[in-house]
Amino acid sequence: MIAIQHDATDEDLIRKTLAGQRGAFSALVSRHRAHIAGLALRALGDADDAQDVAQETFLYAYLRLGDLRDPARFGPWLRSVALSLCADHRRRRATRPLPVHRCNVATLEAAEAADPTQRLVLR
Repeated sequence: MIAIQHDATDEDLIRKTLAGQRGAFSALVSRHRAHIAGLALRALGDADDAQDVAQETFLYAYLRLGDLRDPARFGPWLRSVALSLCADHRRRRATRPLPVHRCNVATLEAAEAADPTQRLVLR
């Protein structure tokens, strides 16, 4: 296996990845991981969801790397993929049904009577 140089450009690493050098894509991931994870965290507000989307971003990038028209624009392309996947994630999360909690009406009324702030929380 050929060692990947840290001073290699994204274009060089993409070319090596497409030529079958596995370590080249790992170098791309290492180079962009923190930025993509941070971008996803800012977009989603949840660290676990952000990590999931970051992984999905790199998987998508690996599978579609051959479709990238301008390898010099890998960083901006990767960010747009991540933002698109964040939007998809938010949309999927918004369409999940909310859990239904079975509550006893008498229990709710008693809680409201005992603590006025609880009434606001319950409503």
